[in-house]
This record gives sequence, structure tokens and C-alpha cells, in this order.
Amino acid sequence: MTDAVVIFDVIAAVACLIGLYFYVSRQRSSLRVSQRYVMAGIICLTFAINAMSAYEWFNLESAAHQIESINDYLQVLQPILWGLFVYIFIQVNFTKRLTQSIEMTRNVLHDMPVMLRALNADGTIVSWNAKAQRISGFSHEEMKALGDDISTVFVPYPPEQLEPHLKYISHTDGMHLSKMIRKDGEARRIAWYTTEQSERVPGWSKWEVGIDLTKRFEYQDKLEQMAMTDSLTELPNRRYLQSQISQLMSSATVQTIWLVNIDLDNFKIINETMGHSVGDGLLIESAHRITSLLSEGMWLCRTGGDEFGLLIEGGSKDSVEALVLQIMSAMTCSPFDIADNKITTSVSMGGASSSRSLFNEADLINNSETAMYAAKANGRNGYQFYSDELSQEIRRERQLIERLTVAVADSSFELFYQPQIELSSKRLIGVEALIRWSEAPPSEFIPLAEKNGLINQISEWVLKTACQQISDWRDQGFECKVSINLSAVQFYQAEFDLMYADIIDSYNLPPDLIGFEITEGTLIRNIDDAIATVSRLSDRGFEISLDDFGTGYSSFSYLKNLPAKTIKIDKSFIDDLATSDLDANLVSGMISMVHSLDMKVLAEGVETTEQLQLLKQYQCDSVQGFVFSEAKNAKDFFEWLQVFEAEAKP
Repeated sequence: MTDAVVIFDVIAAVACLIGLYFYVSRQRSSLRVSQRYVMAGIICLTFAINAMSAYEWFNLESAAHQIESINDYLQVLQPILWGLFVYIFIQVNFTKRLTQSIEMTRNVLHDMPVMLRALNADGTIVSWNAKAQRISGFSHEEMKALGDDISTVFVPYPPEQLEPHLKYISHTDGMHLSKMIRKDGEARRIAWYTTEQSERVPGWSKWEVGIDLTKRFEYQDKLEQMAMTDSLTELPNRRYLQSQISQLMSSATVQTIWLVNIDLDNFKIINETMGHSVGDGLLIESAHRITSLLSEGMWLCRTGGDEFGLLIEGGSKDSVEALVLQIMSAMTCSPFDIADNKITTSVSMGGASSSRSLFNEADLINNSETAMYAAKANGRNGYQFYSDELSQEIRRERQLIERLTVAVADSSFELFYQPQIELSSKRLIGVEALIRWSEAPPSEFIPLAEKNGLINQISEWVLKTACQQISDWRDQGFECKVSINLSAVQFYQAEFDLMYADIIDSYNLPPDLIGFEITEGTLIRNIDDAIATVSRLSDRGFEISLDDFGTGYSSFSYLKNLPAKTIKIDKSFIDDLATSDLDANLVSGMISMVHSLDMKVLAEGVETTEQLQLLKQYQCDSVQGFVFSEAKNAKDFFEWLQVFEAEAKP
């Protein structure tokens, strides 16, 4: 061997000594005790091999053959031992860095601003970070002590309750929601996100990140409550009502649902005359009165304006009707005391039901509203239940309104004239103009016209047609006073008397050829305004008659101040005049009372000679009815007039 080999072995031996010193003294803290001894042993063995190699090359004769033999075998192992040394060196450094990285990760996870829980294979929590400890109130040790019994702390939520609150987090199958019961008993709502582990953390089977959504839930619940609540009455609103109807209809246990629409009568007048604050107070107090009558399975909602919706789960028509009557009684039993005002009101109510086999939300709402409007149309302060017959009636009414609208536009009406005869002289003193329409009688289409804003156009057509007929008759040498019925809607319109006077003037007619008939019901709506309007008409020279006398609130208190010339006794008192002593006494008394006020009496609906003779006996001034003639169109009336006058001549 050459001297270079010897030098190499010497250097190797020195390097081994330095390595031994370095790993034993400098790196002691980073190696386990067993690792330090193994490393020291390898280095010592390597040093021994190199030492023997050097000894051989210096021809150390003692034990030369023995050392050479051992050294030959160990020289073969030297590369393996050096490779093992390098592997242990690399592994130790890797283990050190991995340990540091894991520790750093644990520290980051422990201090991260979201909750973290890690579970082992048994379901026991093995990591519970600082955020989780603050939110839950449980320390790490307390959570570990629970073992796998964590259901007392975490209560699962149904999956459908998770999505609305996690829109800002990507949706994955690893997401779930649970209710966490804090140590102090308070419930928190936590959304958990289970992470996939690309690298295993020792002792962790899975780990989850948690976000406390309690405030978000509370805020959303508050917004939802606000969206479902009427701010004035604090009742549920229409949106809640619709939601509750849908919920009940989707329930397998609900067989019948009732919906009752409640409308405050004349609320608009109260609101406009007394102020919105009083109107608001009336709504609030009305809600209180109605709510006090309700029981479980009933929901009162304010559906808008002056309307409420009462939803009832189950029940029969009789039980619902009994509740409706209770509500009507509660609303009218005593005045509402609001801001020093005593307010009396009533309600109109309409009810409808829906059974399981025919559940339909839209139909239920529409039917209850239809019934309520029918109750209002019947005079308010009443109730109506929806039925097929009512539906057909409403449908027919709507169709009639459509045809009536067309008739108004086309003037598809005709005036009939019924003669009025003075009993003392048996002469014609005037006619009453009666509108006719081929589609329906006046008793049916006139109220519809009033409700749907068509009455003004119809009334104007009647007046103009009557004026034209009077002009035509005058051209034929015949003058006759024509009495025209005034609608209540029309009567209370501002300055309607001026408009009528202008129309009559346009035909160059004297006012004494026009008379106006006003019903008692029209007058009592507002006595003072009515008397003022009648006075203006009378001052212009128009004759005023009070129609349907005795059917309303007949009273001397307004009759004596009313500038009317004629009182018309309603047909209902004349029908049984010849067979009923009561009716005979009533008619006789009314005639005497009217004469005492210096007014004249005209009896309507006189059909028999017996009735006619009794009215003469009671000194009735004039009559109108089939006993002389039914109402006729202008041509037929004029023909009748010629016959009547011919027969009247001596």
C-alpha cells in the first residue's frame, strides 16, 4: 500500500473523532439517549477500523496476522457503516424539523380565530383550541374528560337549517350544524367544517373547524320576524298568514283550515275625520279585542289597511260561526276609547274553508275575501260564509257589471213613465221617470252602478233624457211634470245641484216641470247636509218629494225642517191596506201627520179599487200604481194619456 492510503486512514480516524465530539457534545439535546449511544458506537467502530488499517501499514509485527484477518472483514463493512451513519444523520435532522413543524402547527391551530376540535379514532376530543375554550366555557382537559360522550355538549341540527346561514362558505359534504351547550347552559349555534387530512397528525383521526353563527342566526331570525310582523299592531302580517296556510296544508295531520276575513266598517271615514293617529289606535285596540277571544290553533294577522285575517286550524262551521258572532259582539259591545274619542264601529266578516282533498291556498284566500265583500254589500255589520251559490252570485254580478259598463257607454237604457193622479180631481199631475234595462231590473243594477262608480253617468243620462222628452211633449202641446229619483251617492256630491240646474237650463225648461225624489234613507245619512241641499233645490224652483216614507227613520224633527212638498207612502204599507187594520191605521195616521205639516201625500203601489177607495177616505192627495197604469215607455204613455183624458171628460 502507498503512503496515501495511510494518510487517508489517518484523516478518517481524525474525522471520526471530530464527529464523535460533535454529536455527543453539540447535538446532545436533539438526540435521544439511545441514538447518541448508537452514533457513538458506530463512530468508535469506524475509528478502530481505520486505526488497525494504519497499524498494518506501519508493519506492526505483533499480532500482525490476527489483526490483518479481522481488519479485512471489517473493511468490507466500513461502507455500510458509513451509509448507516449518513442515514441516521439525515433522519435525525428530518425528525427534528418535523417535530418543530408539528409544534408550530399546533400553536397556530390553538390560537387561530375559529374553533378547532380534533378527535381520535374513538371519538374522543384530543384537541380543543383556545377559541373553542372561550366560546364553550370548557377547558381542554374538561372536553377530553367527556370521552366519547360529547352528545351532551353537541346537539345536531337538521341539515336543511344549515344552508341559509353558510352562503359565504363553499358548500361541501363535510359541513354540518350543531347546537353547542355552553358550560353555563347557554346554547350556541356552531357550523362545523370537516377537513380532509392529506398528512396524518399523530393521534388525530379527524379535525374540524367551527364557526359560531349564533349572532347570525339571531340577526336573521330578527329580520325574518320583522318581515312577518305588522309594525303597528305587532300581529303577524299577510306574508306570515300565507306561510302559515302553506305549512298547515303540508301537514299530514291537518284535515280542515278556516280563513275568516275581518274588515272594519267605515274605517276610512274615521281615519280621515279624526286623524291617522286615532285610526291607528282603533286598529291596535281592535286587534286586542279580537285576540282575547282566540285559543290554540288560531292566528290573527293584519293583512293590510283595515283588514285582518283569522286563520283557524280544524273546527266545524258551527264552531267558527260561534267565534264570528263573539267577535262581532266584542267589537260593538262598547265604544273604543281612543285619545279622548268614543268611537263606535262594527265589522264585516267573510269565512271560507278548505279540506285536505281540496287544499288550495289561493282559493282559500280569494273565497274568504269574496265572502267578506258579500257581507259588506249586504249592509255591513254582518258575516257571510263562502258557498258555491255565493260564488255563482258573485260571478253573475261581475258579468253584470261588465255588461252594465257597456250599456252606460252605449246609453242602452230606456225611460218609462208612470202617471200620478190627483184623487180629488182625477187629473194627471205628473209622472215618475223610471229607468229600464233589458239585462236586469233597477233594484239589481242601480246598487251595482253605485258601488262601481257608474251612477253619475246613468243619472245624467236619465236627467237629459227626461228633459228631452219634456221638450218633445211641449212641442206637441202637452206639459207634464216629470219626477226623477236621486241616488244617495249623487245627492251628497259637491255642487251636484248646480250641475243639474245647468243641464235643465240648456233645454230651456221651467223648473216647475222637474221634480226630484229623495229616499228617507238618503236623508238620514247626514240630516244637516241633506236639508241644506234640498233647500237649494227648492230655492231654484224644483219640487222635492220624500220617497219610501215610513221605511226609514220617520221623524217630525227633520220633516218640519225639510222643504219638501210631497211625502210618498211606500207600497209596503199599501199592499195590505184593505185587509189589515194595523196597516190601515198606520196609513191613516201618516196622512194626518203629513197634512199637519202642510205637505201633500202620494201613495205608491196602489193596485186595487178597494185600496183606492180607502185612500180617498183617508184624504190622500194623489196616487200612483197599476190601478191607473203601469210604467210605460214614452210612446205607450202618450197613447194611454189620450185615452185617459178622453174618459175623464164629462
